Amino acid sequence: MLTLNGLRLVQGALIVTALLASAALPLHADDLSDAKRQDILRLQELSGAKRIGQQTTQRMLERMLEQLQRSQPALPERAIQAVRLELESFVAEKFFADGGLIDQQAPIYHEHFTHEEIRELITFYESPIGRKLAQEQPAISVELMKFTESSVAQLLPQLHSRLSEALKKEGINAAPRRQ
Repeated sequence: MLTLNGLRLVQGALIVTALLASAALPLHADDLSDAKRQDILRLQELSGAKRIGQQTTQRMLERMLEQLQRSQPALPERAIQAVRLELESFVAEKFFADGGLIDQQAPIYHEHFTHEEIRELITFYESPIGRKLAQEQPAISVELMKFTESSVAQLLPQLHSRLSEALKKEGINAAPRRQ
């Protein structure tokens, strides 16, 4: 049976996913025209931004399910599959369908780029080097994420050591708390 902690884990991960996929919509003096919105959506497709978002979300969903299985090992496989299907359906509907969070990011692009700059970016992503960048960017993003995670994990002991030393210099006992 899925416990309250398991549901909280799934809920928390969905919130994190939503925050990564979208941000607070900025205020902008000019209205976002339909033409500019359509060009921004085209830019998201051409640049691979939407594909990267889907890939990142899929990776997060897999991690959520792994954590759920670790935290509730007695949970039957059919429950895991039911949660997987519902998560995937929810994310597809709320994030990537027309009008979803990805489409709602248009005002962010609007805030940072003029319509002419959006058109120039579209021209770039329609060029051979732009298409190559869009094609390679998802794989590069995954590799960079793995590299960063691994590097940070290797650096954490050094960070803990330096923090302990800094606290010692201040006369603060930095012994870890036991719970």
